[in-house]
Amino acid sequence: MQFDTVKYRLKHEVDPESTIFAAVDLIESYNFKYWLSNGSLEFITFLEAVNEPHYASIMEEEPGIGKMVAFLKSTFFNPASLLDLDETGIEKKIEAASSMRDVLEAKTMVLTAYGEKTKLYEYIMNRKEGRWGKYDGIVIDKEGLTNRILQYIVSDNDPALMQSKIKFIYGQLPVRLSRGKFINWIEQALMLLRGVQASEMDDYCKMIADIFYPEGVKGYGEQFVPLYEAVNSLEKSLEPDLDEKDVQGLFDKVKAIGAYIEDAISLMLLTATMLNNMIALLYSLSKSSAGTNAQEAKAFMDLMTHIATLEQGDVIDKTVVEHLHAIEKTMEKSMEDLVKVDGLLDMLNNSYEDELKDCKLTEKTVVLNRVRELSSANYFLPLYEKDREDQVADDVYVRQKVLRFSELLTEVIDREDRALNRARIGNVLGMLNVIHNNTDAIRDYVGFSLNQCRDESELRATIHLIETEISQGND
Repeated sequence: MQFDTVKYRLKHEVDPESTIFAAVDLIESYNFKYWLSNGSLEFITFLEAVNEPHYASIMEEEPGIGKMVAFLKSTFFNPASLLDLDETGIEKKIEAASSMRDVLEAKTMVLTAYGEKTKLYEYIMNRKEGRWGKYDGIVIDKEGLTNRILQYIVSDNDPALMQSKIKFIYGQLPVRLSRGKFINWIEQALMLLRGVQASEMDDYCKMIADIFYPEGVKGYGEQFVPLYEAVNSLEKSLEPDLDEKDVQGLFDKVKAIGAYIEDAISLMLLTATMLNNMIALLYSLSKSSAGTNAQEAKAFMDLMTHIATLEQGDVIDKTVVEHLHAIEKTMEKSMEDLVKVDGLLDMLNNSYEDELKDCKLTEKTVVLNRVRELSSANYFLPLYEKDREDQVADDVYVRQKVLRFSELLTEVIDREDRALNRARIGNVLGMLNVIHNNTDAIRDYVGFSLNQCRDESELRATIHLIETEISQGND
């Protein structure tokens, strides 16, 4: 039964039960066809990437990642086993891939935390005396800078771009907020999110906490140990009397650390993408979908079997290119069909809930919804809904979150260097929702921040960083 026929029969209630079965089979079949093609393309990209030397060195340092890559190669190089219809085997493969995906997510969070800790030291180093040249008694025009900042912010009518500019400015201005004022700022930013689901508020608050105190991320200091030690070596930036050569050496380290983190996260996401492809393919695999797409399944198995025979390091030859051309010819149509069946899935979800229950197809449609979500930009979108109340973040919920952050703030600030504390607050201000909704409020904060700062090197750094951004924005 074709798409248009199914849609017509549902709309006009023609034999609803058999039509619903046909609709689910159709959705599953089109998804299976799409993920066969997409999986082929992604797997070739994946193989080419993991053969790169910089990824190989990361896998040597973190053997767990290498094992995941080996697992994916072994799985796709045995396509007959991958597409075996045994339900128990399918469940075990999905469970294994899902477990690996969870590990990758945790590792990515640790890498991100190392990146955030590096930003703290970079923030401090940018404000070292002499970083932006000798001062020679040049008068700093704070009012002029404030006016240029406001002009820069309002020079674009796009609200999202204006918010982005304000966040950048606030993240670079000297931090002179008292502890109480900073907590009040956090509360105002969170209050802007009142009414969202509690889970969304939880995620936002975790992001704030991880930026403020990245050392609190689970696994920090335990994974990617050489990287952790390299980040720790940047503590030298806290020393008061560093010469220009010392500072430049630290910036060179920052650059190297940043490059490593970028490569490592890229490898995590490449691997997660392949795991998502594998899970989606298995979720949409059934006797019906495999039978309907027998020709496509055979082409997939032939391609995977052939790639497995190629020499190590070689991914593409004439045969592979021919397969890729054949896939590319049908991929656009496959994506169009996927959009159609997504609409059909929405129709079933929204209008046929009782009928799906009667036909014992509710679980199947839940799985098909997961398949659809696996194509989203969120590499680690949860596959299973967590059991939590459908709670809304109200004023009380927000204040509970503020209290918890206040406790973290006190714990961290009371034991650490002032420069590092200011860097933590500055980085948070650079990502928080903007609480000032008019130019007067923005002007007041910019003026307060500049006028309260008595550290000339910090003022010079502020001017340099902001003026550079303004000049680039005006180009």
